[in-house]
Amino acid sequence: MTHINPPNPIRDKTLCGKDYPCFELSVRNDTTFLEAYNCDRQLPGQKKRVMPAEKQIYRAEYVTQHFIHYSTVTQTTNLKKSEFEQQFGKQRLFPDPLSRFVDEVNEGLMLHSKAVARQDTVGWEVNCHANHTQRSFDLCRIGIPWPNNQTENDNTSRQNYDGWLYNCYVNKRIDNFWGPQLKAKLKEAGLVG
Repeated sequence: MTHINPPNPIRDKTLCGKDYPCFELSVRNDTTFLEAYNCDRQLPGQKKRVMPAEKQIYRAEYVTQHFIHYSTVTQTTNLKKSEFEQQFGKQRLFPDPLSRFVDEVNEGLMLHSKAVARQDTVGWEVNCHANHTQRSFDLCRIGIPWPNNQTENDNTSRQNYDGWLYNCYVNKRIDNFWGPQLKAKLKEAGLVG
């Protein structure tokens, strides 16, 4: 929560959609979106499972029908069941059996940096803070990075000094290389103070 403005709780069910407060998330003026959204639920370079809204890169001729977030209709998924099982066995169609995760360290990285809608902040006090033992209805969607990308296995506390629960990991290459370059260019253009 170091890159966002302090939350101003809205306690209006019609605006928040539930009985929990929400807030209008805004990034601080001295922070770029690249810095603010550099917080992934999995360690950089350690992706082991598909996350919601993952992006894919395909050869155009391989995809026969494309949807916004999921390119699930491909030459492989169009195979007859007998042909599919002959090539891939009885595994599931999704994710596509020919897909693979990109090596985020050596090949490429996609950082999903977009505005967080008010409804995605509903219940943040309950879902993100250690004082609340019962998580209400959803996961914490406000990024609170583990210090130095440590994990629970490192015998560290699961929370920071204010009681907010760690829930994501920072990509050091963004913090140490890409972020400073972006900020320097924005300063040069007079867009950041």
